Amino acid sequence: MQKILDSGAVLELSMASFAEGTRLMKAVAKELKNTQISLGAKGDIKDFFKMELGDEAMNTIKNIVTGLIASEEIEAALWPCMERGSYTVGGVMRKINRDLFEDEKARADYIPVLKEALVYNLAPFFKSLGSLVKGIPAATTSIQK
Repeated sequence: MQKILDSGAVLELSMASFAEGTRLMKAVAKELKNTQISLGAKGDIKDFFKMELGDEAMNTIKNIVTGLIASEEIEAALWPCMERGSYTVGGVMRKINRDLFEDEKARADYIPVLKEALVYNLAPFFKSLGSLVKGIPAATTSIQK
């Protein structure tokens, strides 16, 4: 995966191993398990990205983002995923490691790099998540009969 960050740096990531990916997935699930999700949004859920976000939704987003950033377990699981990548700025490619972010300009890209590595490595696990919940309304209806 290759992405140009807002800073102009080019981020390249390779998919983590299955073991590294599942470790990351479990760390994220553990962190989010107790997060109360309340969108408190107005509008039709089908138009999610057009809905007005109220205080509840903004608080939920804040809790999710800060929980992910603050988690030592997620950080530990994410580093092996990030270290498979490279960061190129001004034509100079560097492997991603902790020393990279000692540079103040690169440090501004730390959270975007975290996010990209997180999404890239977790997305394959969640592609079929919808299939798990698809039958729930039908099963619930048949149980109530």
